This record gives sequence, structure tokens and C-alpha cells, in this order.
Amino acid sequence: MRSLTPYCYAALLLLGCAVPAFSTTVVVIYSDDGMAMVADSKLSYDDGGAAAITKTIKIGDKFAVAALDLTHYEDRMPPLFVDYDVATWLQGIETKLPKDVSFDDLMNIMAQGVRSDLIPQMQPEYTSGRLGPEKNMYEFEPITTFVVAGYRKGKVAIGVVQFYINWQTRQLADPFKG
Repeated sequence: MRSLTPYCYAALLLLGCAVPAFSTTVVVIYSDDGMAMVADSKLSYDDGGAAAITKTIKIGDKFAVAALDLTHYEDRMPPLFVDYDVATWLQGIETKLPKDVSFDDLMNIMAQGVRSDLIPQMQPEYTSGRLGPEKNMYEFEPITTFVVAGYRKGKVAIGVVQFYINWQTRQLADPFKG
């Protein structure tokens, strides 16, 4: 049985050589020993500045989740107060999960949480115009993408939970699972 450690070092070496691109690279490595998920940095760019955030979260003993795109946002200007932090949100989900949660159940719980927690929290920012399009050429733009890695019935599984904004209507869409 091979150790997972050399693979993690190789992934970190590759990520360390990456050119700054204002994007996130996530690598998931599976071996006989288990799974490792790494992201290229702990920085997220918001309004031209960088903030240190957590991009990968271990969920129990079977899953890891990486957050991409918008992962942290604060607005303390009245009348709105928003503290959007997906790492804190994911940790809250983890505390409520049943011990034997399956991969598919986790994906469903995350999609429901996006629908009931994250979208209502962020919708006023888009409706009011406080947040606008980053890339003016797209009608739809992802807000936050969650890459979920784990095991489904003993086999390797990777999934995505993502939600978008429609810039024509300024409405956040229900999460997509894939």
C-alpha cells in the first residue's frame, strides 16, 4: 500500500509554481490510504483586495469540500448587514450531519442549505446593485461553487453544488448539482 504523502507533496509543488490568476485550483488525490484535497492558496479576491479565507474543509471522515468563486463577503453598510462566509457555513452544516451521512445526502443537504441560507442572505446585495457583474460579457455567472470529494458506496465520488446569478434579472438561481 502506497502512502498518500508523496502525492500531496507533488500536488503542493505544482500549485506552488502556479502563476497568480485570480482563480482557485483544487486538486483531489485518492489512494489506498485515503483522500487529500488541496487548494492553491488561502487568498480570495474581493473588490480588488485580498482576504485570507479557508477554501477547503474536511467534513467528517469521508468528505472534503472546496469553495471556489465568491467565498467571503461582508457588507456592514445600512440597511443591509451581510457576513457571507462559506467556511463558517460549511462548519455549521457539518455539526448537523448524521454520523452515517452518504455522499448523495451530503450533496442534497448542501443544495438545500444554499437554497435556504446562502441565496436569501446574498439576494439583497444583487437586487440593490451593491454587487455587480465581474465579467460583463456573461448573462449568467457563478456565485459560489462547491467541489465535494468523498466516497459513494465505497467508490470514489466527486460532485459539484453551484449557484448562479442571472444578470438580466439580478436574481440568484436555485443551486445546480452535478
